[in-house]
Amino acid sequence: MIRLVTRVPLTLAEEIFMQSTRQLPEKLEGYLSDEDHPEPPAVGAFLRNNNLPWRSRYVPIFVYLDSDDLDPPGAAIGAYGWPFLLRNESVLPDLELVCCDDIQNAVLHHRPPSDFTNLRTLSSIEEIEAALRSARARAERYAEARLHRPLRLVDVERSLRD
Repeated sequence: MIRLVTRVPLTLAEEIFMQSTRQLPEKLEGYLSDEDHPEPPAVGAFLRNNNLPWRSRYVPIFVYLDSDDLDPPGAAIGAYGWPFLLRNESVLPDLELVCCDDIQNAVLHHRPPSDFTNLRTLSSIEEIEAALRSARARAERYAEARLHRPLRLVDVERSLRD
């Protein structure tokens, strides 16, 4: 089974509120990463030139396998924000792109278009899951997928930290 995680930057006040109340922060509703993670123009150009889905506003999704640590200590991805486990049934149908690496890094390090999969061309959830598993199997730590719609509270299962 695959596990989907997003990371959202929270203020200290939001972290304290979430930890003390065990409630998800309201910031998750409608979250898009455009302000938190501006994308270099080369990324959009590469994706568009290769007929791959691209939007300037997206939710980055980290793709893991069951055996992976979803919030490894000291991981550089911690800089992206607080980790939240997502509900596969809510998010999978809306994913549009996956790469066997961090998408920005893959583009900037000249990875071939074959390292990317346009999930919009797949016709079933099973095909999407298979593409995500394949991307993760080729990745060192995680694969990245993109959600090109705002995050919803119903997409979030729980925080990965207490």
